[in-house]
Amino acid sequence: MGFFVSRHLGLVGCNIVLMKRFLPNRAIWFFKNTFFLLPIIYYAGALLESNEVFLRDFWYSLPFLAIGIYFFITKRVILVVLSISYLSHVLFDISYLFFIDKSYMVNFYEELCIVYDLIIALVLFINRNNN
Repeated sequence: MGFFVSRHLGLVGCNIVLMKRFLPNRAIWFFKNTFFLLPIIYYAGALLESNEVFLRDFWYSLPFLAIGIYFFITKRVILVVLSISYLSHVLFDISYLFFIDKSYMVNFYEELCIVYDLIIALVLFINRNNN
């Protein structure tokens, strides 16, 4: 068991080293524009659900839309700032998971977002000096 775990963690470390070398500009472009596109998609889904859900989700995700607009108009992206933005989105996802009782998303969506945002934040933070 211990060998399997240490070998698995070693492979994870190896993959992170590879990500550090090969984070392309297209990936950074995608990661920064996610903050602009996702709130718009959320607004559309919430509006289809009800006006009450739309207003609630509008106020909850307004800071991320502002971050998205900033990243959309800026030319050079500071990866530490982008990483912190993803970490703040993890906090949003956790609060949404525990405090919002009427979610229009599929059951495991918040958990998936938490894992995805943590991985992206880690990759961006590791690559902070390569940009």
